[in-house]
Amino acid sequence: MVITSADKPYPVIYANKKWSEYTGYPLKEIRGKSLSILQGRKTCQSRIRLLSEALEQRKPVEVSVVNYKRDGKAFLNHLTILPLWSEELGRISSFLGI
Repeated sequence: MVITSADKPYPVIYANKKWSEYTGYPLKEIRGKSLSILQGRKTCQSRIRLLSEALEQRKPVEVSVVNYKRDGKAFLNHLTILPLWSEELGRISSFLGI
């Protein structure tokens, strides 16, 4: 599970231990960075565009993309991304990725 800001470039706010263990990126290293760091040679750009459009429109999205771990190994990432509403801010403030 990872949580990003709802503002471009959608920097990481939080990543749980399982996400960090699986990708090889500890929270202290990925916090404040865009998850585009996971993209690589085999990442389908049309799926990234689909993902980007949903984020810009603040809509939930499910998409599968090839991503890369810190050690360079590719993996198929089935993403479910949900916008999170902040009562305090009165707007979508972040996205939850699982």
